[in-house]
Amino acid sequence: MDVDLSEAEEIQQRLRAQHRALGEKPRQGAEYQDAVNGLLRTTVELLDSKDRAEKAAEERRRLAAVRTIRMVSAVTAGVAALVLVSAAAGWVSRWWLLMGVSGLLALVDLGAESRRPRIGQDRRLLRAVALAATAAAAVLVAFGALPGWCAVIVVLAVLGVLLSG
Repeated sequence: MDVDLSEAEEIQQRLRAQHRALGEKPRQGAEYQDAVNGLLRTTVELLDSKDRAEKAAEERRRLAAVRTIRMVSAVTAGVAALVLVSAAAGWVSRWWLLMGVSGLLALVDLGAESRRPRIGQDRRLLRAVALAATAAAAVLVAFGALPGWCAVIVVLAVLGVLLSG
């Protein structure tokens, strides 16, 4: 539902023209009342046009956030799968199997996104990004690119995401 801003500009021009025409009419009579009614109808039309434009812009932002959440959740699930395969193959410590939790959370977010209401979209986006960051940090810790004590931070971050709902 794309609303062109030129629609609002065209209505504003009509409104200005009607206002000028109203000023030229005598204040008594049916012609003046008809002009006032036309001016009011055009004003309501302008307000409706602005509301449609705002709703369309809000919907575009919401859809962009949904796409970002889906992409980040899919990447997180992939990273968690990499850690799980690495742990199962013995390339890294078996306790990294716990990273499967972040993968499952990402998959749940990925699958449930279409059933969620619009409220809380920013929080879900932040959660998805935090989960992706913890998954990436987990891979770096698991393969020795970051020191082992960073694992505590990763676990706390995953718990924070879990508790945030």
